[in-house]
Amino acid sequence: MSYFNEFWIENDKLVRYIGYDEDVIVPDNVTSIGKGAFEHCEVKVKSVTIPNGITHIEENAFKECDRLERINIPDSVTSIDDGTFKYCDSLKNINLPDSVSHIGKDVFFCCKSLESVKLSNSIECIEDFAFRSCESLEHIIIPDNVKHIYDYAFDNCTSLKSVEIPFDCDVSLTAFPADCEIIRRESADEELDLTEQERGRS
Repeated sequence: MSYFNEFWIENDKLVRYIGYDEDVIVPDNVTSIGKGAFEHCEVKVKSVTIPNGITHIEENAFKECDRLERINIPDSVTSIDDGTFKYCDSLKNINLPDSVSHIGKDVFFCCKSLESVKLSNSIECIEDFAFRSCESLEHIIIPDNVKHIYDYAFDNCTSLKSVEIPFDCDVSLTAFPADCEIIRRESADEELDLTEQERGRS
């Protein structure tokens, strides 16, 4: 166990941030961010820079960091656990690189200012309550690799009026708000058939 200025680090895991900066840069020697490392952060952290080399962000790592506005997720991250950004009221944008193959339940639950999300093309499912009550979210692209969208994943996203999903995606009846239009994208085979029909007419 060691302390690196404002960081409590154990076995290359950031256990707890104990500093007072608004703009936080995680040390390069960290390979994972531990459970609740920034949870209930008493200082008003506004931005966090995560170095390339971190692979895992554990559950509730940034839960209730209500002033957090910006965070970068580097290409080295593969897994983001349950509730990681739950109740981050000021977070507006998130970009999940294609290295991320798993995001947990409640991961962005009640991020009320979240407007823009870029999902990883490697994610195969969107878990229960993942984006529930993200009231400012107006648009999201569901990648073709997503096969399942589970219960209440986008429930109470009151600004989300329509969403395109892959043609073969299994969607829970409670995944989206009742007034959200769900549009299934055509399969690659269907697009090929349409192209061939158009050629036949020419």
